[in-house]
Amino acid sequence: PIHLDELGRTMDTEHKIKIIEFIKQMSQTNMFSQIFMVSHDIVHYGALPNAQICVICESNVTLPKNCVFNKHVILK
Repeated sequence: PIHLDELGRTMDTEHKIKIIEFIKQMSQTNMFSQIFMVSHDIVHYGALPNAQICVICESNVTLPKNCVFNKHVILK
């Protein structure tokens, strides 16, 4: 697996789009078995194929309408 923490945080929209394409390419070629990404930018990274979103505290997050999250997570 690869772990990415706030990748693209300081990038402009054009570069974020390019990094998303790179991540898609990595996942499609099975370069990594899993990609774990910490990000506050659901607009861009939530569009990744097979993305599963985990939200720790709903009161401090703005999510797109009909966004499904924590489907795969059990928080204790």
